[in-house]
Amino acid sequence: MKEINHGQVQAGARSAVLSLRHSLEVYRKGCLVFASEGKWLHPLFQLEEFMRRQGWNGGELVVHDKIVGRAAALLCVYLGVSEVVAELLSSKGQQVLEHHRVPYRYKALAERILCRTEELLAEELDPARACAVLVALRGRGSGPRDESAGQD
Repeated sequence: MKEINHGQVQAGARSAVLSLRHSLEVYRKGCLVFASEGKWLHPLFQLEEFMRRQGWNGGELVVHDKIVGRAAALLCVYLGVSEVVAELLSSKGQQVLEHHRVPYRYKALAERILCRTEELLAEELDPARACAVLVALRGRGSGPRDESAGQD
């Protein structure tokens, strides 16, 4: 059983948190396999499609994200990723990751981030319900526009 490292940046792991060159990077067996410059939650939706095309299980993937709030954390749980690494993690995102026992690391912890989804999903812990809400928001164009959405 893998020991869960809740929020600690271990020696040697700090560089992994600080080396993010894209808004989202995903590693499989230590190799970068997906990257996105998208805004809002669009990169995680793009990752879901990428995983489907590759036939990959989220348990093989480590997600490195610039900002992980509650919505991003719920999407990571929904995707079944093995670990989340964040430059900035909100306490509401931290609650989700701890509740679902997803290992995580972060550079900075914030009480909250200024995003409507942080409050909209404030009490939600079910990743499938959260995903349905976020897909509906995305479909209505309620999130920031992402010019790269739908592009490969």
